[in-house]
Amino acid sequence: LVKLLKANDILGVAWGTTTLEIARQMPQYHVEGVRVVSLNGCTYENTMDEGLFEVSRVFGRKLRASLFHLYTPVIVSSEEVKRVYLSDNHTRRTMEYIAQSNITLNGVGNFSRDSMLYRYGYITEGERAALEAKGTVGNFCSLYYDIDGNPVAPDLNARTIGISLE
Repeated sequence: LVKLLKANDILGVAWGTTTLEIARQMPQYHVEGVRVVSLNGCTYENTMDEGLFEVSRVFGRKLRASLFHLYTPVIVSSEEVKRVYLSDNHTRRTMEYIAQSNITLNGVGNFSRDSMLYRYGYITEGERAALEAKGTVGNFCSLYYDIDGNPVAPDLNARTIGISLE
């Protein structure tokens, strides 16, 4: 990662155990003007270390970079609620940085009852069962896909705040 970073790069990071471990193992490394931006919203109930703010905070400290967080839930109840969040100036600016990020770092989220999104109620049992029936194998920044990388939950993905699968 440090070999890839150049002046004024925007590093997009997702929360998770893998990205947190990469951040912790990365040496102190400063490149002028680097910004770190969160790629997706957060789970408010999550107090575990792999939460969004901890991952980006460690990267920011190691890189002495400016931080831009998405202060939104990762998945909201409707597309209308998502539009309200996206209408906020800070959220809109962060989404622009996400679109401009030229390096992104994320793990591959699991699809099981142990996933944070399921445990904290962002995905209901009915939604989980429907995703399973569609052949879901994992998620990228809380966006679900099948074995071929195709999106399987357009309605759920439409309520997810952050980077898109595209």
